Amino acid sequence: MAPKAVATRFGMEYDAFFGSDANRKSYKAVLAYLRKHSRVATPIKSSELEAEFGIYGRMVRQIVKFARRDGVAIASNNQGYFIARKREDIEPTLDHMRYRMNSIKRTINAIHNIFD
Repeated sequence: MAPKAVATRFGMEYDAFFGSDANRKSYKAVLAYLRKHSRVATPIKSSELEAEFGIYGRMVRQIVKFARRDGVAIASNNQGYFIARKREDIEPTLDHMRYRMNSIKRTINAIHNIFD
């Protein structure tokens, strides 16, 4: 899936990422690879994507983040990434994201309380 035409809806970070031809090519290639090779039972590790496409883990995470924002249902677990084909396949990923979000909120609140 190519990035959507109006990249600015995600802000400067998105625009900067997709301003690079190499990043756009990596984005398309990684998504095509995940669509072809990943399933719930056969997730793809970040290290495999890094080796296959000559990219770093940070790039994999950015690709996953922007693809999710573009509407690609990329799920993840401790085994790797895969394209979710049913809502139930992505729910554990969403639960984990909610947990992380709540943990960050608790940390923010604790820091605010230091100065109250």
